[in-house]
Amino acid sequence: MRIAKRLIIGLLAAALSLSMLTACSGSDKITGTAKNWSLSNTGKVLRERESYPWNGEANDVRILRYTTAGSEEKYAIVSFGQYEGGVFVGTKTAAYQYGDNNGRNSCRVNFTEKTYKKIDYNHPDLADEWAAYDLLSTEPGDKKYGISWVLAGDNEYNGKMYYTEAFRLPKTYSRQTAYQFVLYYESEDAPQPTYIRITGDGISEMVLNVKEFTAVDDVTDLSEEYRAMISGSTYTTEMIK
Repeated sequence: MRIAKRLIIGLLAAALSLSMLTACSGSDKITGTAKNWSLSNTGKVLRERESYPWNGEANDVRILRYTTAGSEEKYAIVSFGQYEGGVFVGTKTAAYQYGDNNGRNSCRVNFTEKTYKKIDYNHPDLADEWAAYDLLSTEPGDKKYGISWVLAGDNEYNGKMYYTEAFRLPKTYSRQTAYQFVLYYESEDAPQPTYIRITGDGISEMVLNVKEFTAVDDVTDLSEEYRAMISGSTYTTEMIK
């Protein structure tokens, strides 16, 4: 009986949250029904890890490769793990790296100019990169800071119907913005979305044209290129402050 009550409360909370998302989307509103995160397409990539990431066992790696209007190809790679964890967000020209990078953590590196500097989290040109990072850092199942449900349905975008999964991420001490994400899949069976539309507090709407959206179990499953990105080995000794 107690379990049934908890389930009903959870469903009501999800329905309320999702209806609020629908109501706040204006003329472009997204409609659908609640679907458990673990059953969603999005949840297959942003999945719940089996163990705590800093115990040396879990090392889930999530990858989003995309372009925005007028941008070169961008990469967001987030690895969870004590020994080989790391982050790369940006382009092959300039990116934020957090990994084994000789004490230069939390810096944005310009690989052409061979310079690096501390991150400006509020720079408007980097809004899509932080949104991509926050998306990949999502903790499914965490009811306070993560997400447990998506709003799944069929919705139109640019004159075409897509299977969509939409959800909100709240602002937290480590997440600077409260976001709304809508992922547009060609079909419910599509392996990755075609677009990710992002809105949020204090930011303009962004659309990511998705080239790759996947996850692997361990950094050893990554290509050498991606491993170099998150390890920080793309730094060179000539880089100056």
